[in-house]
Amino acid sequence: MSSSRTDSNSGSSCACGSGTWPSPPPLQSRSGSVAVNLDVRIESSEFSLSRSLNALLPQDVKLESIQDFRSSTESAISSIRIFARDSLPPYPVTAKAIDKFYLSTGQLFHILEEREARELLRTVYTTPQETTLPMFCELFATAAVGSQYDDLVPDAVKQSFLQTARFYLDDCLEADDFRAMRVLLLLAIFCVLDKRTACWKYIGQGLQSAHSRGIHLSDEPIAGYSKEEWIGWRKTWRSLVFLDSWLAGTLGLLPSVDPMIAQNCIEEKDYQDTGDSITSGLQLNLIKLGVLLGKILYNVFRNSTADLHVISDHMIQLEHWHEKLPAPLQLQALVSTEIEPTQKSMVYLMHCTYLTAIILLTRRVMVPLVSGDGIISDWLAAGQIKEAIAYAEVCVYASKQVAKVVGLLHSEKLLVKKCWMAIYPAFNAGLILLFHISQQALKGHHYDQFSEDVADAQKCISALEYCAQDDEASRCYLVILRPFRELLSRSPGEARDMLQPTESPQPQPTSPQSQWGSMYSVLADIDGIGRGATSSSPKSADSDSTRAPSSKRVRCDNSPVHDNPRWTDFHPLPSIHVQQPSVGDGGGRNPAKGMEGLEAFLRRVS
Repeated sequence: MSSSRTDSNSGSSCACGSGTWPSPPPLQSRSGSVAVNLDVRIESSEFSLSRSLNALLPQDVKLESIQDFRSSTESAISSIRIFARDSLPPYPVTAKAIDKFYLSTGQLFHILEEREARELLRTVYTTPQETTLPMFCELFATAAVGSQYDDLVPDAVKQSFLQTARFYLDDCLEADDFRAMRVLLLLAIFCVLDKRTACWKYIGQGLQSAHSRGIHLSDEPIAGYSKEEWIGWRKTWRSLVFLDSWLAGTLGLLPSVDPMIAQNCIEEKDYQDTGDSITSGLQLNLIKLGVLLGKILYNVFRNSTADLHVISDHMIQLEHWHEKLPAPLQLQALVSTEIEPTQKSMVYLMHCTYLTAIILLTRRVMVPLVSGDGIISDWLAAGQIKEAIAYAEVCVYASKQVAKVVGLLHSEKLLVKKCWMAIYPAFNAGLILLFHISQQALKGHHYDQFSEDVADAQKCISALEYCAQDDEASRCYLVILRPFRELLSRSPGEARDMLQPTESPQPQPTSPQSQWGSMYSVLADIDGIGRGATSSSPKSADSDSTRAPSSKRVRCDNSPVHDNPRWTDFHPLPSIHVQQPSVGDGGGRNPAKGMEGLEAFLRRVS
């Protein structure tokens, strides 16, 4: 499939549809909280990675261009309702959406206490005359996000929740800066994957509302707020900080909040006492991951070339995050203790985010290596080439682990079709694995040599195909993966059979009017526990620094042969030796150690 060529920094059109989506505008500076040069573009988005790897494919299969996408609500317009006091949706529908919120997003991020949401629901439905417009806004923004985690809710219902919240947003902005921050965070989460420009603007407006009250400057409450209330609002602001870092990476922008300010907030003692609560532990450790993601974007991607010393510093910080996880949040706890399926899925998603952070960091080395970038000469001259190759291997290994975790989510029936924290990692991991497999196939390796990689890539593809039944972003991601799968379909044996691309899943046609009439179907629960697939550890790498690089070159029809060696030219791959650790114990560490534990766990799960 191909489409008209568009520069990566200009407006682009959906690879699966029509229309243009201009690049998001930079946020306005907010004193003390935002870095300068917010309009600086960095190569951190999944589309940047896709373009780099697609360019290395044979001319006859690669996409002419890879463009961003956008979804449309046009199909649901005729059935969208704006709710009011005298025209509320059925109570069970809204109540079920609130339930779903606290079984999904509400577990990962602190946005509003469950008791607050329950009180809002009670007031709106029992004493509507006491309901203010900002209360309507908060309730239906929460319901909109919760409804995304129930695959039985029709799009018209989800959009009605969303559009009702947006309709009353101005009243919320006028009434209270902090409640406005909360609503804007909810709207951003709803739009996070398929309407990223809108999401980015909601995040910027939410940060502006919060920072106008000094929420980012002090952990001490301002006049009119108790200490408990202030801590609650600070926790909500931290959730906005995580989303700011996460979305900035997918858009190829720098985060709005300075990483130092974000770092200070997670070190406050009021946030450290999580007790035995899995939910509070998830929220705290995800925020810490968000801060690390922001640091990676600022310190690793803002520079034009990859500095291996900086990358090793951030790898150590990620490893320390993993080592300090409380016992209930470690993957081993999922098989050694009883845990609710919903909490189990949230722990899986947290580890997906961790592994995705490793992929983001190490792909900064992998892409130049596979592309034959000129920086390879600098690494050769500095004696760092084997360390660079090892980071590229970690990138592939982390992708394999993401595939296994996503596979567990899918097989255990815990994957929701609109789950952005699973869809995004599945695509990135699948893309890297398919490229890795295609290089081995082009070099004539036998299928047995990469059969495990094929099985892992298939886990990502299966998850995306499942989500693509309802999710536009997943359908577009499958289009991007198509040429890699077509290339492998030329290979003999099981690789061809497993990865043969099919037509992208399309949403099943339904009548918007009939959807609205069957709203009570959202009361059905999703349950069921499955089994994960086996995994195996990659072969240990040879650390002999005297090993000479192979002269074998990666070649494919109609593709250029670069003067500089590529990552796949070097064999075997050495273990990583971190040369200048800057965190913690002062000794060299192996950044892959944490993933070895993950590999062992996944093997036990099977």
